[in-house]
Amino acid sequence: MTKPLEPWSAALVLVGAVAVTAASVVGVASPVLAGPVIGSTVAIVVGQALVFALVLGSRRSRPDLGLAATAAVGAVALGLAVTDLQLFARALDADRLDLFRPTAAAAPSPTVGSVALLAGHAAYVVAGVLAAVALARRPSVAVDDAPRRGVLVLLGAAGAAAAVVSPAYVSTDSVFLAPSVLGAPLSLALGYVLAALAVLVVVALAATSPRRDVTRGALVGVALSVLLVVVPRVPAAATAGDRIDVGPGTWLGLVGAALLLAAARPDRTAARPNRTDAAGERRRAAERPRRAPNARLVAGSLLLLSAAAAGAGSVLPVLAASGPIPRIAGLGAVAVSGVVVATVGVLLCLSEFAPSVRPASAPILAAHVALVAVVLQAVVLGVGVDGVRPGLGGWLLGLSVLAAVVAAPALAAAGGSDPVDSDAAERPLLVRAVAWTSAVLIVVGSLLPARSVDGRLGGWIGTWPWGWDVWGRVVFAAVVVTTAAILLRARRSRAVAAAVGTTVGAGGLALAAIVDGAAVGAAITGVGAIVSALLSGLLTRTDE
Repeated sequence: MTKPLEPWSAALVLVGAVAVTAASVVGVASPVLAGPVIGSTVAIVVGQALVFALVLGSRRSRPDLGLAATAAVGAVALGLAVTDLQLFARALDADRLDLFRPTAAAAPSPTVGSVALLAGHAAYVVAGVLAAVALARRPSVAVDDAPRRGVLVLLGAAGAAAAVVSPAYVSTDSVFLAPSVLGAPLSLALGYVLAALAVLVVVALAATSPRRDVTRGALVGVALSVLLVVVPRVPAAATAGDRIDVGPGTWLGLVGAALLLAAARPDRTAARPNRTDAAGERRRAAERPRRAPNARLVAGSLLLLSAAAAGAGSVLPVLAASGPIPRIAGLGAVAVSGVVVATVGVLLCLSEFAPSVRPASAPILAAHVALVAVVLQAVVLGVGVDGVRPGLGGWLLGLSVLAAVVAAPALAAAGGSDPVDSDAAERPLLVRAVAWTSAVLIVVGSLLPARSVDGRLGGWIGTWPWGWDVWGRVVFAAVVVTTAAILLRARRSRAVAAAVGTTVGAGGLALAAIVDGAAVGAAITGVGAIVSALLSGLLTRTDE
């Protein structure tokens, strides 16, 4: 008989709450100019107590709610645990003003509080995994016609994710620099990106869940996780002096968490008195809450939005200045990519084609983001020149990336609603070898320089901090590896579609780089695309 996981999950939540609280009390580094701020410590203690009270209080009365909240907190904690590693690598660059104020006299070193902080977040991660497994084991229920408040959920998720990756502070201090996430050290940048992705994935899965308590619990868990990150920053910045102030990420987090909590509030329509007259029946019909939104339609609509924004951004000025602006490479590839993504979005909105197209949409969308990121990197470099500012096209390209990021978890949720792969089988050794060869070639090509302009190589993983273009290719490489692992276990139609999507995405990236001046990375990616095309044919032949 399977042992229950709920008690272990709740116990680990308690361990995580105590460990994180202890770290906020004793401090995480020494020597420092100032230790933990009292207001920040109080905020952390109250927040950790709320998390544990929610999990403990819902164990018997609303178990789905408590498990979903624990899983959400654990998902976000994974990214936070990665950011904790910066305390051990170089605490001076950790940007944890709520835990310590660095001094110019000596570089701070991690203390036992750093170990407690990392252990606490690790305990939350394990608790979240156990809660997710326990939630999956619980018996399924009928679809619950609970209000999902889609606008609040979408805006709250976007605000919460943007809060994690936006600057936490605005600083002119010579010691506390507070760089942007993309310019931060590797562990900070990677951790906050993982946390933002966790927010989007959890919210998407919650919004499409048929269980009302799962939806509410996941939204509350994400909101509490974001509040635990951003609320301690406010008193920390208030006591830091005139040269340090709260950044936009903190305000976005507060707004996003408030919207998620508003979306998770209980439905009161069921408690209203019954009406027996005809007018009352019509009123009740108008008040009847709607079902969860269809993830497939949400994903398709977001892909259409991303494509439209990319297409418009590619023909409008991406930079604005009083003088001449040099030609920005990659705009033509973005326009073509927008047409491809729009086609995929339309097919996703059609129920007859969606199950066959959805496996191909992930690598195509990731390649689209990588192509747009090349232009956005040029925008970032351009605005560093005096008198140059982003044009309307640049803002639209940013909107295109945002819509694509939000569409990614909706695509994942749509995959869970597809028919079960009853004929899926283990692939032959030859097919597996070709699939992983294609994936490895594309990954290696994505991580190496893809462009060469006037004899100068573009960004690659060996140059830090990574630019938008490198981050885009890294995301594409991760999607390709995930797609390869999935297609080897999927049935024939989906496996072929995934291979074709990888071919289109990798081929598009390689061709775009060749037009602008290809480097070794583009050539390797192109070879990987050819191998992926061969894989699609091989999958068709071996499964006949």
